[in-house]
Amino acid sequence: MLLWHTLATYFRRKYGVRVQKIPLDAGATCPNRDGTLSARGCIFCNDSGSGSGMGLRGLDLRAQWDAWYTKYTTTDSDRLFMAYLQSFSNTYGPASRLARLLEQVAALPGCRGIAVGTRPDCLDGEKLALLAGCGLDEIWLELGLQTCRDDTLRRINRGHTARQAEDAVRAALDAGLLVCGHLMAGLPGEDENDFLDGVDWAVSLGMQGLKLHNVYVPQGTELARQWRAGGYRPLARD
Repeated sequence: MLLWHTLATYFRRKYGVRVQKIPLDAGATCPNRDGTLSARGCIFCNDSGSGSGMGLRGLDLRAQWDAWYTKYTTTDSDRLFMAYLQSFSNTYGPASRLARLLEQVAALPGCRGIAVGTRPDCLDGEKLALLAGCGLDEIWLELGLQTCRDDTLRRINRGHTARQAEDAVRAALDAGLLVCGHLMAGLPGEDENDFLDGVDWAVSLGMQGLKLHNVYVPQGTELARQWRAGGYRPLARD
C-alpha cells in the first residue's frame, strides 16, 4: 500500500486539477538574523532567506502574485493557485503583523490556499489560531525542522532544539493545520544514517507532509566559507 505520494498527486486527487504554489516574499526577517538569537543566521541561509528575493526589489505581495500568476496562466490556465510565504520566518514578530499578512493573502485574486514557511520557535497559540482561521481552503505550515540532532542544530547555528521542533509540530496539528516538515540531507557532520534517522523521527511526529532538501552552498554564506576552506564536503551525486 502506498503510504506517501507527491504533493502534486495529493492536490489532483483533492481538487481534480493541478494546484500551483506561488512563492511570495513578505518582507519577513528571522530571530536568528536580527540579533534576537544571533546576527549570523543559519550557516546555509543567504540574503534572500531561501526565497525569491522579490520583496527586496520593492515588489509588494500583489505585484509578486500578479507576476507569477500571469506567467503560469499564459502557459496553462487549467490550474488553481495558492500562496507560499517562503522567504525567512513568516510568523516571526507580533501576531498583529501575521493577521495583516493573512488578510492581504486572502484578498489575492484566485488564491485558494496558503503555505507559510517559518521556524519552530516562531509560533504560539495566538498565531496558530490566526492561521487556522484565515478562511482559505488549504492551509499548510511549512516548518523548518532540518535535523533531529541537537549537535547538528548547534553546528549550523540554527538556534532551536529538536524538542522545540516536536512541540511546534504537535501544537500546529492540534490547531488543525496541515504541517509539512522540512529536512536537509548532507548537513555538516551528518552521514546517511543520521539523515535516515531524521526521516524516521519526522514521520513519527504525524505530519501530513515531508519535504526533503539536499544542502545547497549559496554564495555569501558561512557554509560557502567553510566549503572554500575545505571544511565542508557536499553529498556526492550517488
